Amino acid sequence: MANLKAVKDRINSVKSTRKITTAMKEIAASKLRRAQTRAAQARAYEDSMENMVVEVSNAMKNIVEEEDKYTHDGLGHHLMYGRNNDKNTHLIITVSSERGLCGAFNHNVVKETKRRVNTLIDEGKTVKIFCIGKKVAGILQRYYGDMIIDIINDPPGGRNLEYTAVHDVSQRLQFMYEDGEFDVCTIIYNKFLSVMSQKITALQLIPVPTHYPLDEFEVEHTQEGQVKSEQLGSKRKQYRFEYEPSEEELLTELMARNLTTQLYGAMLESEASKHGARMTAMDNATRNAKDMIDRLTLQYNRARQAQVTNELIEIISGAEAL
Repeated sequence: MANLKAVKDRINSVKSTRKITTAMKEIAASKLRRAQTRAAQARAYEDSMENMVVEVSNAMKNIVEEEDKYTHDGLGHHLMYGRNNDKNTHLIITVSSERGLCGAFNHNVVKETKRRVNTLIDEGKTVKIFCIGKKVAGILQRYYGDMIIDIINDPPGGRNLEYTAVHDVSQRLQFMYEDGEFDVCTIIYNKFLSVMSQKITALQLIPVPTHYPLDEFEVEHTQEGQVKSEQLGSKRKQYRFEYEPSEEELLTELMARNLTTQLYGAMLESEASKHGARMTAMDNATRNAKDMIDRLTLQYNRARQAQVTNELIEIISGAEAL
């Protein structure tokens, strides 16, 4: 009887868990629709900004000589070309979630961050880590606690990711760059593809790349654990613009706005990826709970049937003894 009670309690416990996972799945689905729409809307503006940066960069080649681009005054020039060729100090920004229960979403960020940090350390570079989202920050503190310079909530500004809050983070990065705290800034985040898959992406923010470097890549992680790497080619469309005022006057404002735009776009992609990963993870958990309930119910019925059979045997044996 004690064994039957334990199995019954286990069934009730799993049923309660199934109710929670079902609710979390529905919540993630409702949030995903909005996050996916915002990410899709931001991509058009982000792509246009990238194209403009490429065009201004090409136009500036006629103004700034190759040997003078690192010594030229102005934050805009520094954001585009960098301050020097050494690039000894690298800042890595990680974008993750505040909580777990979203499959491999946070694990992929940790895995890519560790790979990049270890590679840079082997090359003799100085590495700093800026964490957006506490989940990955808590894991990275075990390995690189002395490299983490700050941790902020995800998303900045509250539950609804706002452009103004991201602009504050962008300005802070600009001030840090002006003060010489880092030479290269790279953001690592999950790019939304579908509910079932996301790409872990490493995008260089500072200096602003006018093309995709050969070592920049995206890795697709599916819910089945499959990994697919693909090299990024030059996928920005080339346009020809005429600027008023001149390219040099527009450069500082354009570079600062581009930094905020790319940062905002990465966070929107990460937000949509988080809800998609959580929706899929909770759906799998709900299915697993149902399978477990079926197995426990079968076990309970068999044990109950065996108990009833034993009781009948005892009754019949007692009657025959009389």
